[in-house]
Amino acid sequence: MRLTKSSGLNTYAGPWGTRLVHPVEALVAAAPYLSQWRLTACLDALMSGALQIPEFTAQPALTMSDIAAALTHFPVRNPSVMAVKRALRGAAEPVWSPMETLVRRMVVTQGFPEPALNHPVMIDGQLTYPDLSWPELRLGIEYNGEIHLLDRRTYGTEMNRIRTFQDHGWDLNVLVFDDLENPALRWKWLQWLAERLNRGSQRAS
Repeated sequence: MRLTKSSGLNTYAGPWGTRLVHPVEALVAAAPYLSQWRLTACLDALMSGALQIPEFTAQPALTMSDIAAALTHFPVRNPSVMAVKRALRGAAEPVWSPMETLVRRMVVTQGFPEPALNHPVMIDGQLTYPDLSWPELRLGIEYNGEIHLLDRRTYGTEMNRIRTFQDHGWDLNVLVFDDLENPALRWKWLQWLAERLNRGSQRAS
């Protein structure tokens, strides 16, 4: 068992009468074991949705300012704190999955314009939300994870959603894990994005 002293941040009510450490404090403790993009994904999650604790009231989402303020409780030169601060500079919301974070970071680090995240689009009286999009160009990227493969109903709903976007003039590229992991496939969809964004900017000018 390893015991450490808390940095004095608020705790949360947990299951069976326990108290849970503040999520920013937990993230600082976990930072040495996480890559930079995973740290960003954790921060995106904290900023994008309430902290869910089973059988307890959901906690409000943290803002970037909340997280920055919490980090002031830690030693400035601590490597873990510095890593979280670097990740915070690349965090965004609303992001609804870690893979959305990874795709967004890939897009932004290639120098492409920052995409809108889960931007509400009204189609046939229904709101739908592309993972990453450039709404003015009707251009978007969707990431489909394992649930879309394993659950037939989820897969069918997603395919219908994509067709609806396409029927309304959207150019949508659907990615899976291999598209992110395989360098050749990654280059292919990034090239696709470059061509579509360039075409859109030419039309606008």
